[in-house]
Amino acid sequence: MQRAFTVDDGNFRFSAYTFQNKDRFEVPKPNGKINLQVGDFAYLSGYDLGTSNGVPTQPFLLTLYWKALRPTELDYSVFIYLWDTQANKAVGIWGGEPMSGAWSVWYGIKGAHFDLKYHTRLWQAGEIIKDEWRIEVPNAPPGKNYELRVGMIDPNAQQKLPVTRNGTVIGDWIKLEPFTILDK
Repeated sequence: MQRAFTVDDGNFRFSAYTFQNKDRFEVPKPNGKINLQVGDFAYLSGYDLGTSNGVPTQPFLLTLYWKALRPTELDYSVFIYLWDTQANKAVGIWGGEPMSGAWSVWYGIKGAHFDLKYHTRLWQAGEIIKDEWRIEVPNAPPGKNYELRVGMIDPNAQQKLPVTRNGTVIGDWIKLEPFTILDK
């Protein structure tokens, strides 16, 4: 969907959207190419990252491109970790159902916004899901010993989905790239 316009008369606010049905199946050209299967229903085709250097409390944009193989029985959630490789722990954790942030849909629109989650049980085979996340860099020690990791999880069972390459399980998360936290 793409927002066509928003009207706010002080009492009510509504937005009208157009559907870009054909665009849902066009293959993106992300900066970071991944093409790993997550679970049995999707590939993470790639990602776009606003920066690989961040300052604590400052946001950056991460866009994940999922390619659906089929709809699912459950609604899975995305998890994003900023992982400290020296301490072997997460210093930042974000997540939710795909498209929870929908940054480009709401950018520049004043006021509170509703979530535009796109449940994995509604995905159609071949569809490309543009999943945007606006992430705030946590207060963590500066340095280059961090990596961005993503994957999907069953939020009810707290079970991460397997990640496979050519039919072989390689883990339950995908490393995007190193991330540096800069001094304030």
